[in-house]
Formats: sequence, C-alpha cells, structure tokens
Amino acid sequence: GNLFGRELQQEGADYWIRGGGANVPISEQLLINAAAPEDKAAYDRMQAEKARLEEEQKKKARLEDLPADHFDEMMAIHVNGTLNWSRLVLPSMRAAGFGRVINISSVNAIAAVPYRIGYVTAKKAIRGVTEALALETARAGITVNAIAPGYILTDVLKERAAAGILDKQAIADRTPVGRWGRPDEIAKAALYLASEDASFVTGSTLVVDGGLSIRGDAGEDLDSAPE
Repeated sequence: GNLFGRELQQEGADYWIRGGGANVPISEQLLINAAAPEDKAAYDRMQAEKARLEEEQKKKARLEDLPADHFDEMMAIHVNGTLNWSRLVLPSMRAAGFGRVINISSVNAIAAVPYRIGYVTAKKAIRGVTEALALETARAGITVNAIAPGYILTDVLKERAAAGILDKQAIADRTPVGRWGRPDEIAKAALYLASEDASFVTGSTLVVDGGLSIRGDAGEDLDSAPE
C-alpha cells in the first residue's frame, strides 16, 4: 500500500491510502489520524500492530490447522479495514458532491489459492463491499471501485521470493505476459479510477494481473505454437 502510494505521489496525485488494511490496527479502529507524528505512543502501537498483522497474513495451513482467530483477523484487516476507511471519508465526499473510493482486492478474489482461506475469503468480500457501496453512493457523485492486483514486485513479495516462499520465475512463467507487475502499473490504474475519465465507472473490479486469472490451461508453452 505505501509503495503504491509513493508511486501515486510521483504521478502528482494527492491520496488517502488504506495499504491493505495493515498500516493501522484496523481491528481496534485506530485510523490513520491516530498515528500523527506528534503522537509517538500511537505511532509505536501502529507499527507494532502492522508487524503483527503482516506476520498473520503470511500463515499458510489447512483450515483445521489454523488458529481459531485467524479468519477473524483476516476479515478485520481487509473487510473491516475497507469499511472503516470508507466510513471515515464518505461524509466529506457526500458534502462535496464528489468522491472516489478505490479499494484493493486481489487476483486471489478471482482465482483462489489453497491454504490461505482467510485471505482469499476476505479479498472476495471486498468485491461485495465495493459493489454494495457503489449502489449506496452512486447518486451522490461518488464512485466506488476496486483493483485486483496480480503478483506485483512490492517489497513484501520481493522478500518472500528471496526467502523461497514464492517461486518468482514460476509465477512469471505462469503469467501470460511473462513477468511480474510493477507498482507503478497499479498506481496508474488507481489514477484512472480517480480521474474524471472514470466518472461512469462504479462498482467495478479492475483486474491488473498480466492475464493470470484468465489462464485455464495446465501450463501450455505460450512462446511457441504447437506443431
């Protein structure tokens, strides 16, 4: 989230960013203004909670082997986080008669992966939140959309690839365009959804995954046609 935010800033955009829900302890509804630089104690709590939630998101296991509270944590991070940020910004958007809400879902909301049932379910739920909220706000000059990124070269995924948790080359080979995505490609998708050009787009999930989620074959060679 922060990485995408930096890309948006480089494009000259002002932004509010939720950062996947893990930038603040959303389960306690400590929103970003609770972590103002002058409030060091709140900032330290935020950083500690961020680190804990990032570790929670890395867990991969069968449902019966996961801690009982893992699913609740994933819903709190992603779904409650999305709802809480919308709750924070919508009053001012309604007053202005204009607004753009852009949620971050995932390619895993379309193409599920095993052993991450909490994450997959939460990211699928964000699509529902996006669609329902789009209907609530459509007559107020507000659009609500989501972006579903594929495998993007963020700092977190780079670390997981370096640690052997993700097979970087295998993922690139599986992705039809043959590579991972860049953070600036997600930022530019967000800029489009935030622009006047997207004023007739609401309730949509924009998939930015290099074609990964549409691939149904078992691993055909996309570099050469069959003989």
